[in-house]
Amino acid sequence: MTNQNNNHLIVQQSNQLIESRHDLSIIEKKLIHIAIATYDRTGFHNRVELKRSELEYHLGFTNYKGFTTQLKLLATKLMGRVISLPAGNGNFKLSHWLNNAEYDEKTEVFSFKWDETLSPHIALMKEKFTRFDLQYTMGMQSAYSIRLYEHLKKDGWQVSLRPARFSLVPGNPDMPYLGDCLGYSGKSYEQWGNVNRRIISYAVNEINEMSDLDIISVTPLKNGKKVLAIEIKYLKKTKEKLMAVHTIDNDLETPKPKPKPKTVNAPLKKSKSDNREKVSKSLRDIHATDW
Repeated sequence: MTNQNNNHLIVQQSNQLIESRHDLSIIEKKLIHIAIATYDRTGFHNRVELKRSELEYHLGFTNYKGFTTQLKLLATKLMGRVISLPAGNGNFKLSHWLNNAEYDEKTEVFSFKWDETLSPHIALMKEKFTRFDLQYTMGMQSAYSIRLYEHLKKDGWQVSLRPARFSLVPGNPDMPYLGDCLGYSGKSYEQWGNVNRRIISYAVNEINEMSDLDIISVTPLKNGKKVLAIEIKYLKKTKEKLMAVHTIDNDLETPKPKPKPKTVNAPLKKSKSDNREKVSKSLRDIHATDW
């Protein structure tokens, strides 16, 4: 269990976990980050316990009547997800995220066990791991934004202005395939125009607005007229810019007057800074989502 302050929660995971191939929805990805950030690494168990109030706070929804039903559906879908960890040399290593999950209505505690294969990737690590504040991903509305942020953060410590290169086509031995890194597939995504319009432009905006990184440029790398890869140059935000990000987060945490009761289908306020409110709609739309 933890307190409900994003500023004191750190997501720490192995670089292999970031490099793994997996396809999680935005809500599933955020739940994994919350679980990693609140995981008690000092014990010798794989169990995570989250109070309902913590989930409501971090995922940005409150007093939703279908909470238990939607949480059960979310846990069911997540338990079926498969993660492919890097194994090298033509080998493969597959795992599930969770072994079991349960919710106790009396104590209002949601608990689950990590799959044992994943334990070394979220426990105490001495090398080849990445850390970042939970608050930087909780406001994002695209799973692609979170995945791209993780990959940039993984190598961002090496130089002040870090160029990251990603191939738009699979099988490039010199750089990782962007589809594997972000979790998308399909021939249409080998076209830079489609990738830029559907994924990269939005992800860059979210990362620049909400995280501790500044993406300076995204440059297509061509062979003739065909774009085969992209280069992303980025650096860590200055202290002044980072304070602005924290100010937005603090505004979100300031208690507001209790709103009048609304129906489930009542329209949400549209606010650029209050991204967490949008997550409520995502949860209500889980049943309609193509998992």
